[in-house]
Amino acid sequence: MLAAAAASAALPALGSQSARFSISLAQWSLHRTFFGNALAAGFAAFGQTLRTEPESVLQGDRHPLEFAAIARNEFGIGAIEYVNTFFYGHAKDSAYLDELRRRADDNGVTSLLIMIDAVGALGAPDDATRAASIENHRPWLAAAKHLGCRAIRVNAASSGAKAEQQKLAADGLSALAAHAAIEGLDVLVENHGGWSSDGAWLAGVIRMADQPNLGTLPDFSPGRSPLDPGRGASHDPGAHRRFSVSRTHPTRTRERCGSRRADRRATLGRRGAPRTGSARAVHVARVAAARALVQLAAPLAASVDRLGTGLPAANRDGGRPRARWTGA
Repeated sequence: MLAAAAASAALPALGSQSARFSISLAQWSLHRTFFGNALAAGFAAFGQTLRTEPESVLQGDRHPLEFAAIARNEFGIGAIEYVNTFFYGHAKDSAYLDELRRRADDNGVTSLLIMIDAVGALGAPDDATRAASIENHRPWLAAAKHLGCRAIRVNAASSGAKAEQQKLAADGLSALAAHAAIEGLDVLVENHGGWSSDGAWLAGVIRMADQPNLGTLPDFSPGRSPLDPGRGASHDPGAHRRFSVSRTHPTRTRERCGSRRADRRATLGRRGAPRTGSARAVHVARVAAARALVQLAAPLAASVDRLGTGLPAANRDGGRPRARWTGA
C-alpha cells in the first residue's frame, strides 16, 4: 500500500473537525519525560544499564504507565505506539501488561504497536546469534497481543556486504513474521540506519522475506534509532527521506518532540523525484499524501508545541517526585 492510499481517507482528527487524518503518539516523543537524565552518559552506557537494571533508567518525572493518560488528557490523542525500552523488564510480566492495557482502555486509547529495540540483530551473520535474536523478539509478540496491539516494529540490522545483509535480514524477518502470524500480528520494519535507510534495499528485503504480514513503517525524519545495532553501517543518508511504503500505516509523520527539535513541516516529498521507476512511484504517492496532510498542520502544530515545551521541560525541575511501578 502506498502513501497515497490514505490521501482520500476520512478519519477522526486531532483538535479540528476540518482535518482529515487522525494521528498516534509514539512513546519516544516523551523520552525525556520518562527517562529524565538517564541518557546523559550516552547511548552505549544507557543500553548497558537498560539490559542489567532496566528500572533504573526511569529517571523522569512521569512513569511510562501514564503514557495513555498523557496522550488522551494532555494532547487529545487517541492512539499510542509503545517502545519496549520504557518497560524493558516487563515483556513477560502479566500484571504490568494488564495495568498498561487497563489504563489505555480507561482513557479510550487504542494501543497500535510496540517498537522493539535492544534485543538483538535480526540480520546477524552468525546463524546462532540470528536465531537468538528472533527468540528475544518473541516475548514482545506475546506482550503486543496482550496489550491488544496490531503489530510490532523491528529493525533490519545486519553487517557485512550489502547483498549479504539483505539476505540475512530477510531470513530473520521471515522467521519472526511466521511467529507473529500465529499471534495474528504484523511485523513492521522501520528505516533505522544501515542499509535499511535505503528504500530499494529494504523493499528488496520485504520481497525476499515473502510474508503477507511483513511490511514497513517509514520514519520521515533524519534521525535513527539510538539502540539500533546497525546504525553505524554504510548507508545513503538521504534515502530514508524518500522511502514511504507501508502496508499497515501508509502515512506516518514522526515529530521529534522529545528532543526539542520538532519539525512541523510535512516532510513527505520535500526532495526531488528519485531516479528509479519504483522509487518514482513512491515519490508520486508521497506528494499526494503531503498535499492532503496540509489540513493537519494547525492542530498538529498546536499539539507539537505542547509536546515540545510542556512535558519535556518538566524534566528540568528535579523537585517533582518520580512515580514507580510497584506491582498490581
